Order: sequence, then structure tokens, then C-alpha cells
Amino acid sequence: MLKDTFKDEIISIVDSVVQGVLAGLNEKITSLEVQNSCLQDKNKALEDQNKMLISRVAALELTTDQAEQYSRRNNLRVSGIREVDSESTDDIVLKLAADIDCDLQLSDIDRSHRVGKPGLNRSKPRDIIVKFVSYRSRQKLYKLRSALKDRGYRGTFLNEDLTRHRSKVLYESRKAVKDGLAKGSWSSDGTILIKDFRDTVHRVYSVEDLARINFPPKPPEPMQ
Repeated sequence: MLKDTFKDEIISIVDSVVQGVLAGLNEKITSLEVQNSCLQDKNKALEDQNKMLISRVAALELTTDQAEQYSRRNNLRVSGIREVDSESTDDIVLKLAADIDCDLQLSDIDRSHRVGKPGLNRSKPRDIIVKFVSYRSRQKLYKLRSALKDRGYRGTFLNEDLTRHRSKVLYESRKAVKDGLAKGSWSSDGTILIKDFRDTVHRVYSVEDLARINFPPKPPEPMQ
């Protein structure tokens, strides 16, 4: 009987200790869960704030890009014209215009110049940037750009003066055309356009926009 009584007391003491330990552990677990919940809430708040900041930066970048592109609306970029010493870029542009029957006068040109550092690679001539006095004057020349090839200007191109961002988008868009994914790509008043094989024209504002386009497959060539 003494053994049984002592045994019961030991079990009671052990059970009391175990219950005390478990209660302490439960309190710690509850405390950790609360802390973890607080951390999750803080992390969620930081993630939301980060997303908001990224969105604001993207909006600011878009606004800046739009403003910069608008400031270039009277410009054209001429590429592929051989460089010579003591040249006049105004005269080069006026001769090119005359050769494709464009009635362009010196008074239509605000200023023109080569872009980039001279003498680095004369095998590849630097582009000429032409700023016209008005958008109308610029369009007189730009609308006749397709005539260059037939008038002896192979390898010479007239393009819009795009921002760095839009130039990259146009490059990737034209690469998609070379890869056989689309029919053609060009820019119009700073907007990048790409035409698929169903003749649907898509506006592309970023490389991500381009990746999201579900291009229809190229139709098979007609049998001879």
C-alpha cells in the first residue's frame, strides 16, 4: 500500500510538472504565432508598399518617355549616308529630299547634325538627326521614304527619332518579324506597331507587350 501511495504521488508530481511544461510551451507557441502573424502582416505591408513604389516609378518612367518622345516629334533620323570631311548635313538632307522629289527647303530645317563621337568607326557612318521647323515639314520627307531604294539610296533609311526605350521595343519587334512571327513592324508618331499574318496591327508599348501577343502561325507558301 505504501508503494502504491508513493507511486501515485510520483505520478501526480510528474503529471503536474508535465502539465506545467506543456502550458509553458503552449504559451511560447502562442507568442511565436502572434509574432509570426505580426511579421507576416509587416511583410505584406512592405510588399504592398514595394508594389506601389514600383507602380509609381513605372508611371513616372512612362510619363518621362512620353514627354521625351513628344519633344522629338519634329525629328527624323537618317542612317546609311557616307561621312566626308567638312560636310554639311543640311546639304546632304536637301539633296536626298530633291532626289526623291520632295519639295524641301532650307527654311524647313531647324538644324541637323551627326550623332555620336566622330572618327570611331568610319566604316559605319553615324546617323544624321534632322530637326524640322514643323511637324508638317518633317512629314513631307518622311512620307516619301519608300522611294529611297529606287533612287539609288540602297542602305539608306529614314526613321523616326525614337527614345531609347522605344528604339529597344522597335528592335525587338523587328526581330520578331525576322524570326517569321509577324509580317511587318514600324513606328508611327512614336508608337511601335507590328502586323501579324492575319493583317491585325498591334500597338506595342514594351517588350513585355510583345511577348504577350499570341501571333497566328505564318500561312504555308502557295504551291507552284
